[in-house]
Amino acid sequence: MVSIQHAVKCLTIIPIALHQLVILNSEGNSMITLKVYDKSFPSSDFSFYIENLPTYGEVKQLSQVYSSYGYDPIDGYRINTSHSVVTDTKNRIYYKTNHGVKPPRDTLSYIAVNKKNGCVSTQGLITIAPDTGILAGSDFLINSENWNIVGNKEIHGVVEISHTSITPLLSHYIYGSDNIVNSNTKDPKDKSIWYFQAPDKFLGNIAIAYGGQLEFTIAAFSGDFSKMHPLSYYAVILECTICNEETGARLGFPIANIHELSNFTGKSTKIIISLNEYSGWLLDVGISYKDVSTKMPNKCEFINILSKLSSIKILGDLTVWYETIALDNIFVKNQLDYVLPICN
Repeated sequence: MVSIQHAVKCLTIIPIALHQLVILNSEGNSMITLKVYDKSFPSSDFSFYIENLPTYGEVKQLSQVYSSYGYDPIDGYRINTSHSVVTDTKNRIYYKTNHGVKPPRDTLSYIAVNKKNGCVSTQGLITIAPDTGILAGSDFLINSENWNIVGNKEIHGVVEISHTSITPLLSHYIYGSDNIVNSNTKDPKDKSIWYFQAPDKFLGNIAIAYGGQLEFTIAAFSGDFSKMHPLSYYAVILECTICNEETGARLGFPIANIHELSNFTGKSTKIIISLNEYSGWLLDVGISYKDVSTKMPNKCEFINILSKLSSIKILGDLTVWYETIALDNIFVKNQLDYVLPICN
């Protein structure tokens, strides 16, 4: 039984089971070392428990001979139930794909329990990605994958899909057209700015993408790109509606910070944007977002938005008049085994 003193200490200084990204090897397997952060106790003072099992693959204990001496076989018996203790003295488990079929992004979770005082850590999330490093992606080989359009009064959320190969960068793609320009004679600029909006598989907790990249291919079939919207407009928006005490927060990446887009002519172009606070993102706080931000986010602000992501939007409305814009091969990637930095 945990004493009152230890219980209070646990409530004030809670150990943190670390979130990790694990990249599978070419065979679709990986050794995973579970980790905990505690200012007062080393990892050897903790027992580790698997809480939620993976969806696509299987997680196994290490064999006794490998755990003790490093000899094959690596994997022992399969962990089939939640709350299973990890038997390896170095807190390692082994992830294997089912029947050699590499899954899309997979996850499992774990906790660490202090052997001395019974204090239980926060839950750690292990994100498992194929060797491509793709955490979420759309290549539109079959359909539009539930992408839609927001902001255009005429399109009303509809995106078109085509399987016509245009260039090696643009084959199966979605596209949208600015069919109505919301302007007046005093100010001829289009006031209805439209974006392609990502489906749910890109959203939620993708904090482990921090340090990785967002990439996509963009092209135009029509439009006068000598009359672009201001370069301060956001080419990409990452939004969290429940951040900042539920008043909202978002990260915007200005057109000006993407050389290929600020000099866009309509030709198929691959865009790569790093997902970190140094690459050119700006932070807006507050659900109204009335002003163009000049504030750079810090590391924890960036991670916090990625951990509760409610929207990803990519600008289609690049010009002040009419245009038809296509997107293809949209991916969120992180290609290195990685431990997410600790934030409050």
